[in-house]
Order: sequence, then structure tokens, then C-alpha cells
Amino acid sequence: MRFLIAVTLLIYGGLYAESRTALGPRRIPSSAFHPASFRQAPARAPAELATEHVVALSPDLHINFDEHGLIVQADGDGGDTAQRTGMFYFIYDDPPSFARALDQLEVRPGVYVRHPHQEGFRSDPREFSRDQQRALVIAMGAYGMSDRLWRMTREHLKRFGKYQNRDFIGPSHVGEYIRAYRVAQLYPVLLVTDVVLLVNSLRIAIAHRGDPDHSDDNNHVMSLAQSRYVMPTPASWCARKIYKKFRPPNEGNYRKNETHAAQGALVWYHRAENNGNPLIAESYRDVINNL
Repeated sequence: MRFLIAVTLLIYGGLYAESRTALGPRRIPSSAFHPASFRQAPARAPAELATEHVVALSPDLHINFDEHGLIVQADGDGGDTAQRTGMFYFIYDDPPSFARALDQLEVRPGVYVRHPHQEGFRSDPREFSRDQQRALVIAMGAYGMSDRLWRMTREHLKRFGKYQNRDFIGPSHVGEYIRAYRVAQLYPVLLVTDVVLLVNSLRIAIAHRGDPDHSDDNNHVMSLAQSRYVMPTPASWCARKIYKKFRPPNEGNYRKNETHAAQGALVWYHRAENNGNPLIAESYRDVINNL
């Protein structure tokens, strides 16, 4: 028994010590990037967004904002604006800009849309998916926005755990809420939910071996980064190490010459040639190295 206690204390002492070396959120100050990196994307009608062909853009690092100050694709598409907002501001430290974006995305207390100023599914609260919400939950937690986070949580509870598009919450998503609130008393729950986080890393390592074009690791990377510095568990440690070591190579490695598979996935997903925001991928480079 003493041996088991000693081993347990050693493991958790190591996890605590490692968490102190984490880069954490909001790593990049608002003055770090050249102003030219923040581009004004054209305002487009929904019909144009649905029919326009992908165009080749310059490969330099930049991020696209529309006239409302919201992150969009280079062609003005705001279908993933909420997710990109959470993902970018989780790393890029700019509380006023993040708050202004959330003020627009939150169309009713605790109810959000992908983009409030574009028609169709983008401004329909019923089309707000878990991919959009998870990124905002993690980022709100990093900024300590407890009031906003509670409004979102309250509405989520009213739907009995369903997201606005009626998808059910998963165990690892519960862990993201716990870490966002930093509820230390619920640490035992993380010992269970992080097993699913570990399974997700294994699934990516196995399932994407034959699909080099698959690169949508955005929220998984955010969840791993969150678990790196907030209440890490043995399962979350394994999830981070397995993802970092065994994530299969992808087009970001083959075509963009990235050496790390995880970074390659983000670079390929946010590539300029696909109207993306390359600066988002670049912002996570040190975070991935630190997983």
C-alpha cells in the first residue's frame, strides 16, 4: 500500500511540475504581429460564398477579418467564424477584441451563431455545432469569462446536454467545461473523461493513416493544450504524447514541408490556398511543440 501511495504521489507530482512549464493560453501578445497580418476580407453575399471557386492566395502568414471585426475566410465566408474566434483568441492575447466578437456572436443570452451578419445557416442558432461551441468554451475559460461561460452552460443544461444543433455532449467535452471553470473538486471526473480524450488521440493516430488530406484537428489540439496546464491527469498526459508522436503525416508535411505531423495538419487546414487563415496555424506552433 505504501508503495502504491508513493507511486501515485510521484506521478501526480510529475504532472504538476510539468504543468508549471506549459505555455498556457494567450501566449502571444497583441503587439506581436505586424499590422499587415490582419487583413480585411471582402463582404460577400451568401450566394457568392456558396458558388465561388477556391482561388490561389499568397502563402504569407495572415488572418482575415470582415468589416465587423470577425474572423472569416479570405472570401468572406463566416461559416466557421465562432470556431476560429475561440481558437485564435485562446492563443492571441487581446481581451477587448475577443469580447467584441463574443458580443456579436451571442445573439441571445447563452445562445450563439456562427456569424451574426450572414444569412442562412451561418446566422441560424439551430446550426451552431459543438465544433463551434467547444472552441469558445475553452477560450472563455482561458480569459476567466465566468459570466459568459455560465450563460452558455445554463442554456446547454436546459437542452439536457445537447448542443444548439442537437448533437449530444461527449465525455471529453464535459472535461473541457470542468477545466474552463477550473473546478478542482471535479478532478475525479477528469480521470474518467480524459480516457475519452486519450481514445480520441488513438483514433486520430490510427484512422487517418490512409487519409493525408484529413487535417481538422483544431478542437482536439485546443483540448490537449487546455489539459496541459489545467488539472492534467495521467490519461491526458498519454493523450498529448500519443497525438504528438503518432499523428500520421499529412499534406501539410508533404506539400508545406512541415516536419511535425500535428503542425502539418493545422498548416494544411488553414492554408491560404483554401481561403484559410495561416496565422492561426502559426500561432499554435510552439504550443504543439510543448504538448
